[in-house]
Amino acid sequence: MVIPPGRGVVSARLGAVHRLVPCLTALVCAAVLAGCGGNGEETAPGPTLPQGLAADLADRSDAIAASYAGGDVCGAAGQADDLLAAVLAAIDEGRVPPEFQESLTGTANKLVNEINCTEAPATTEEEAPPDCAALVEERDALEAEKKDKGKAKGRDRRLDEQIKALEQEIEACEQGEGEDGNGDGDEGDGE
Repeated sequence: MVIPPGRGVVSARLGAVHRLVPCLTALVCAAVLAGCGGNGEETAPGPTLPQGLAADLADRSDAIAASYAGGDVCGAAGQADDLLAAVLAAIDEGRVPPEFQESLTGTANKLVNEINCTEAPATTEEEAPPDCAALVEERDALEAEKKDKGKAKGRDRRLDEQIKALEQEIEACEQGEGEDGNGDGDEGDGE
């Protein structure tokens, strides 16, 4: 479990997430139940979300809360981005009635903006830290991705943080320190 420094900040953000996730879940449930009658009288059906879509969005919001509460802030941030993408796709496909579009999009955007990954991207190299050229390529790829993505503020913030972390690694690599502090220099020439 990874818990970022500054527990007060984490607690405040966790509180915000715990307020937003139930709000999104309640909104989805209300959208599904809006078309249900309760007293046996004929009423005009109201707009509803398709049951499968409602279940998917509710499951996604629960997964975000579980990841965040478990200390996986970066996982939760990615899941929030995915949730927003799912909401926008459902709207584009005409599966979300206009009455629910603004509130669903607004709540999903709030989650994206509240949950931000501050860790450097995980490296997959098992034996040695990446060489400087590989770090530069990774940074350039993230910068290109940022240019292509457009409007998602939370994603831009996360990409900026990853790019900044890579730039620090590049600087350390160019100085011969590398990620693990051992570098390629002639340190430790002693007996």
